[in-house]
Amino acid sequence: CALPIWIWAVLAGVAGGLGFLSKYAMLFAVAGVIVYLAWTPAARSARMLARLAVAAAIASVIALPNVLWNIDNGFATVRHTAELAQLEGPSSAWSLAEFLANQIGIFGIVLSAALAWRAAAWRREPGDDREKLLLAFSLPVLLAMIGQSVVAQAYGNWAAVAYVPLTLVVVGWLLRRGRHRWLLASVSLHLGLAAVALGAIAGDTLSRARGGCGFAVLDRHLGWDIAGSDLAERLHANPDLTLISDDREVLAPLIYYARLEPGYYVKWRPSPVPDDHYAYRARLTTLNTGPWVLPSLHGEPADILTRFRTARSMGRLTVPLSVCRARAINYYELDEFQGY
Repeated sequence: CALPIWIWAVLAGVAGGLGFLSKYAMLFAVAGVIVYLAWTPAARSARMLARLAVAAAIASVIALPNVLWNIDNGFATVRHTAELAQLEGPSSAWSLAEFLANQIGIFGIVLSAALAWRAAAWRREPGDDREKLLLAFSLPVLLAMIGQSVVAQAYGNWAAVAYVPLTLVVVGWLLRRGRHRWLLASVSLHLGLAAVALGAIAGDTLSRARGGCGFAVLDRHLGWDIAGSDLAERLHANPDLTLISDDREVLAPLIYYARLEPGYYVKWRPSPVPDDHYAYRARLTTLNTGPWVLPSLHGEPADILTRFRTARSMGRLTVPLSVCRARAINYYELDEFQGY
């Protein structure tokens, strides 16, 4: 049987609150509601506004602990989100072009062309309230990310959530126009690309197993189990050592494969504004006591070594990735941190 209409308002509020706790991008849903109400006068009935008020109240109660925590902690996660947005970064026409090209890659060239066709035909054939609802939850995301790419930089996947409702808009448009072949072409193209990607991964695995070189692009994911085991042995031999790194892509796999608990690793981060989870939870400060072990993939990191009173080499680990390539990790023992 159908759920009572007020239950949907409650569920929307719970989903909105939990979504906000998971990702601040949930605020785009609020923008979508506002756009839809402004765009569709028929939706602004007293009953609808009352249900939205209930949903907003429930979402606010769920989100309140996060808001209060941010107030007590100097809006740490808000500052982190703003830093990720790189609002002070350089802007260029290239960043916008790159972002738009990425959107075509994400949505697909066929569906992107269909979306452009639908936009061009909107004035002649405006959509109904259902289509407006879908667009209201996608256009704010796209416009915000396009604006972000103009003023600084925006990664292509930041707008990916917009393509959930846009897929329904475009597919519905093509079906109404009888363009079934467009959909077949899009699905076939995507399945073909997926098959190529899976085939490349399988071919890389088979090539390395048979003593071949494999694909260099996949090297960054390999060999960390060996590096983690080696690090664990170093730490077992010297229990006073604590892992330190300035690179999340080095720190994260080493923590995982060396099975390190919190307190046994720190993140080198001169800026007090955290750029990732490790910088927030385990940033190196002058309160930390050494010694530390620093793995480096890029030779001697003088900018880090000079900030410690003592720094000595602990040798190099060479991790074979294939018969053609290897990863060299230089280890340094550091002590007496002098501050950033």
